[in-house]
Amino acid sequence: MDIPAPIPSHQSATFWERGVSVPFTTPALAGARVRHDARHGLVLLVPNPSGGRGIYVVPWSRLRDMCNPTLHDGMLHDAILASKSGSISPGVIRAAARRVAATGAAGRSALAAAAKAMQADAESQQATNHYLLYALAAQTAAQASATEVAGLACIVDEIGVGPHADRVDIPVRLGQLKAMRAELAAWLRMGADDAGSASMACGMADLTIRCAEHVLRAARARAVDVEGLLAEWRAQPDGLAAVFSRPAWVLDGWGLPCLLWSTASGVAARRAVLFEIAQMLVVLPNEAGDWIGESIDAEASQALRPMAGLSRDVRSGLGVLDLVARNEHFRVMAA
Repeated sequence: MDIPAPIPSHQSATFWERGVSVPFTTPALAGARVRHDARHGLVLLVPNPSGGRGIYVVPWSRLRDMCNPTLHDGMLHDAILASKSGSISPGVIRAAARRVAATGAAGRSALAAAAKAMQADAESQQATNHYLLYALAAQTAAQASATEVAGLACIVDEIGVGPHADRVDIPVRLGQLKAMRAELAAWLRMGADDAGSASMACGMADLTIRCAEHVLRAARARAVDVEGLLAEWRAQPDGLAAVFSRPAWVLDGWGLPCLLWSTASGVAARRAVLFEIAQMLVVLPNEAGDWIGESIDAEASQALRPMAGLSRDVRSGLGVLDLVARNEHFRVMAA
């Protein structure tokens, strides 16, 4: 297959254009994203394997032509292909990945973790549903059907409301990113000789955290007025769902870097994963600036991107099979 030349690094206008991160286990697909293209339908966006700037844009149907995907990745590819292109979002990809992991395609541990995570999600949505029902009863005498409140709970639950607010997905992932950012800052203070990669990751983490906190606060503020929220849900469900999905879009793509950093033990291992992390980070699109009321400087955030010519497996010191095993373990941790 003739793979097209990488395009120059640029800033996407919207999160839709930037695409959604896909948790593949094949080493060559680390950091890959999927988006909808007007001409080709779904396309795969793969970081430049040379370590330089730019990405490869490949039709989604040609995945098996550019690499030999694992069983898990082949099933995940087919599951995403079967989804409606207009529904591609971080939540949709996350749900598809869990369904595939629940088949055992990424190993028994990932299967168990996926089943446990899906059960935890169901319990969390039930708790959010109860919280909204009680809050609604306290705020108004208006009636709401169980179906309406349950639908509202599905979009509100991810950001966290009520007593369990800090234990759900978005706050947990934001906390993981903050922890990584703090450790990267400490790494820089040590005077590491790979300060370029660490500085870039630290700067992009700062911007992401600031944006994520802003949209999370805004979404939670909307959730305080449950009566108004329900009225908005009845009138414009898609618009309201889009507001509550903003934190997930902002944090999308940071899961793997956080896992790589947190599981790297020792100076040599952390130096190796910094090269991987630097390759897969993608700047926030202009749309994020609209959400928080400030411009997003793409060039400043990517100016220090390392130009490494080594393949990922050489830089990490691991063979391909070891990397697959590591990535399958990440599916357990990220379930």
